[in-house]
Amino acid sequence: METKYAQQIADIIKEKEGWNCTVHDVKKNNNTVFTAISADVFGSNVAPTVYMPKDLEEEMMTPERVHRMADDLIECIKRAPKPAGQKVDVEELFKDKDKVLKSVYKVLVNDKWNQDDDAVSRPVDGDLRFAYKIDVSDIISDSDGSASVRVTKQLLQVSGITEDEIIAAADANTEAKMKPEIKTLVEILTEMMGPGMLPADDGEFDVAKLLVVTSESKCNGAVCITFPSVIKELRERIGDNIMIIPSSIHECIILDPQDQMACMFNAMVRDVNASAVAPQERLSDHVYGIDENGNLVSLPD
Repeated sequence: METKYAQQIADIIKEKEGWNCTVHDVKKNNNTVFTAISADVFGSNVAPTVYMPKDLEEEMMTPERVHRMADDLIECIKRAPKPAGQKVDVEELFKDKDKVLKSVYKVLVNDKWNQDDDAVSRPVDGDLRFAYKIDVSDIISDSDGSASVRVTKQLLQVSGITEDEIIAAADANTEAKMKPEIKTLVEILTEMMGPGMLPADDGEFDVAKLLVVTSESKCNGAVCITFPSVIKELRERIGDNIMIIPSSIHECIILDPQDQMACMFNAMVRDVNASAVAPQERLSDHVYGIDENGNLVSLPD
């Protein structure tokens, strides 16, 4: 159904702005597929792309709503960064071995939801896996936009780089790129809701010790939980008994479980994933701990 309305919206965008639009499917994280509209705004081979919302209700898609959605997407497209040139040659970047090795970084994804034989990845523990991306922002855009390309075995053949080399480079680059942040949940909720708006503490956990680990950009920040510097700080602030709740690919919540059973938290994570986390942003159905060597370990039911 998304495709039908996407084509209607693409036609409205062309009528209003004169941009040629293409409707196509895009596979995102966790093998989720989105219907996308790409608009030829700049006359470049790189086009701004917007995504249709999932689960549209037929009875709600009146002609008026379709036009409102088109207007909203037009404004979103107008804010898109301008490409760095008329023809952006991403493939040429892959032939520059040094640049690829400087631009690669890793993210944390779910293992079973991201099965791809061509993807370069590395298992962590439980249902987690490192995936690898190359930052191509500087050649895609001449402004502050961000763009990346996932690392595949085919790409490595073009670059003449081995999997061991790309993984070692990502290990060396990722912390500096992500710039990890650790804040208390109280700080984050106060920023969102304002002072004095937080619910009363029920006393079950020390709220001041509920921490959130993410990146400065708040994008793909869950990987920050694997950095030795972050683990060191968490142990200094909480102690050695650390539980990691993988709330999304963008962040993790950290707490001292205070003798609570992992099965209780695993059930909670599964419930929250099913009801409140977008499918493409889900990270894990399990909570994790940190072993004596600083590695993530899945905590079973």
